[in-house]
Formats: sequence, C-alpha cells, structure tokens
Amino acid sequence: MHIAVCDDNVADRKQTERLMKREADKWIADGDTFYTESYGNAQALLGTPMAFDAFMIDICHTEGLTAKDVVMQLRDKGVIAPMILVCSDINYREQDFEEGTLFLDKPLQPAKIHDVMLKVKEYTLSKDPLIELRGEDTLYVKDDEILYAEQAGYNSKVTLSDGREVIARTDLINLFEDIKAEHNSFVLVSAKAMINIDFVTDVRFHRATMTDGRKFSVGGDSLKYLKSYRANK
Repeated sequence: MHIAVCDDNVADRKQTERLMKREADKWIADGDTFYTESYGNAQALLGTPMAFDAFMIDICHTEGLTAKDVVMQLRDKGVIAPMILVCSDINYREQDFEEGTLFLDKPLQPAKIHDVMLKVKEYTLSKDPLIELRGEDTLYVKDDEILYAEQAGYNSKVTLSDGREVIARTDLINLFEDIKAEHNSFVLVSAKAMINIDFVTDVRFHRATMTDGRKFSVGGDSLKYLKSYRANK
C-alpha cells in the first residue's frame, strides 16, 4: 500500500514519519509492505491524490483549513481511498464523514497506528479496483459505470451508465487490455467496440442490445464468452 501523510507541523510530521517507518518494518517482517510519502500542505497533496491507497491528515496550523476541508477536496477529485484523521484540538469523530474514515488521537501511539493500518488494508482489499480513463481530465470509474467503448480515431470514446461520453487518450485495444485483467464483464466484440456484458439486455441473431438501446454485432469467441458469462452469473 502507498500511504500519504499530510501534516502542516514540521515536528509532528517528522514524528509521524518515524512511527510509520516502524510500522512499515513490522509489515516487512510479516512478509507485507507499505510506503509512506509526506506532505507539508494540502496543495502539494492534491497534486497526485490517485497514487495513494490511504491518507493520514493532520492540519492544525493552516489558517482557515481543517482536515475535513482536505477530505472534501479529495472526495471532489473522485478519491475513494480511506481517510485517517488525526484528532487534537478538533475531535473529528463528532463530525459527519462517509464510509472509509478512520481516526487517531494525538499523541500518536504505535499500537493504534497498527490497528488503523490493518483496517485500511482490509478496506482496500474489499474494494473493486477503479478503471482509469485518462483524457483532458483523468476520471476514475467502477466497472459498473461503463456501458461500452468505441474506437474514436486514436482515442476511445467511453459511454458511461449515466449517459456521459468520455474520451480516453488510448486506443480501444489498449483500453481493453488494461481493463480485462481485473474486470471480467467486458468483452471485445470487434476491433472498434468493447461492451460491458452486465449491461446487455438481450442477445439474438448475433446482436447484443445494451440497456440504452444501442446494438452491437457480436460473434465467434466473443459471442461464446458473452453467453457463458450470462449463463454463469
């Protein structure tokens, strides 16, 4: 796992880094690993948030900003990773947060950090991996948010379940290769189209009808896979 620590107090941040290093050493001894990257302000953290599996946030010295504000900004960017909020002057437990929010009290204690990191691991393993659609803006979606994708020049046009169309800067074959390893509901029906079988409402005469009414020709091994997937679901 890759953990981001955001702490606007230098001394506290260094202490957290030491504690997280000790925790990482325990994981190595058990045959597992995680890495920590530290940030002194929220602006730096928000630059590449999708690179992390969890966030530990301790904001005490930045005027007009709290850890909750940072969480909201991360969520607005589409981050669904667990948030670990450090409580001191502000007891964040008394505020409303969505699923995946954990809490630590100052001064930080190694045993408490260990317990929280185990919860982060459990939470992370229980979540389906996201699909990255890198375009003008990078969008991260779940597999059940994609209806189908089509070749569009050198790019792929991805139609989402809410009706949006997103241009991903990759050709369709590469997009399919990136997706299929962890998402078995997708099938390449031609060199120009990929569909999500979970959104197929009907298959007849070698044509698959999607929930939005769009029809795709499908045959050969793709048709066999589609029928087998639907039969076994």
